[in-house]
Amino acid sequence: YFHLQLNAPLLFALTRDAGGGHEFQVIRIQADGRLALEGALDMGSLPGGISEQHYPYRFLVEGDTAYLTFGPRLESGPATLHVLSLSDPAHPCLISTVDLGEAVVGDNLRQKPHLAVVKNASYMYVTGQFGGSAKGDLRIVDVSDPASPWIASTWDEQLGAAEMRFAGSHAYLTDRDSGLYVLDCGDPLNPAVQ
Repeated sequence: YFHLQLNAPLLFALTRDAGGGHEFQVIRIQADGRLALEGALDMGSLPGGISEQHYPYRFLVEGDTAYLTFGPRLESGPATLHVLSLSDPAHPCLISTVDLGEAVVGDNLRQKPHLAVVKNASYMYVTGQFGGSAKGDLRIVDVSDPASPWIASTWDEQLGAAEMRFAGSHAYLTDRDSGLYVLDCGDPLNPAVQ
């Protein structure tokens, strides 16, 4: 399991099998605490497919929608944000995919592109190492229409951003080298450091 999110009584999980395939699972927590697989989506079956060269990073479930990030497993490759419908938990399905651009893995293979994902209002904020840089940038994706998300803005400040949290319209980003940044996202199309 790569990542878990609990929205009781459902547990959402992103897995990778021994063959390199990835699956998004919806698991129901029974009254006695046992787990029962309710539904799953083979990420390799999606149009354009997720291959063993792509690595799942993070996902976020909000309501009946899931947002998943994938990026390169080694060196560099495309990064994507997948939007899934969970309106029928037994049959999760792809709504749309957004190309986030080329992402890189740091010299140390444990320095993945991160692809942290946070939702605030109608926007997804995805940090990652985009455009061939060894540091990180921010992609702001308008998801007001989950069937047609689009990159509304980018913030290329070459951060080593690993994590991000929101309070109101302010984003707090950690930087491996420089500490903590406060980003005013009151206007998501023009974020600014405070």
